[in-house]
Amino acid sequence: MELKAQFMANISHELRTPLSGVLGMAELLKEMPLTSDQEELVNYIYVSAAGLLMLLIACLTSRACNQVSSVSKNRNSQFKKYCRYQRYIC
Repeated sequence: MELKAQFMANISHELRTPLSGVLGMAELLKEMPLTSDQEELVNYIYVSAAGLLMLLIACLTSRACNQVSSVSKNRNSQFKKYCRYQRYIC
């Protein structure tokens, strides 16, 4: 069981770290002067990375990853709430 826990911790770190980097860079880009097309693209990057991060966290924190299908069904409403909280348009 300890091997499984270590594997999950490694996977969590290896996937969440780059996604967090993408989110951070997108936030920095949002602060720069951008055209409306560029703003839209940055929003797509941010929303996509945030969605992947939320799905990853939901999968890794669920008791069994075979529950991903139910997580995916609920992800849309949770993700929209997250976007509203972050003041990004979904």
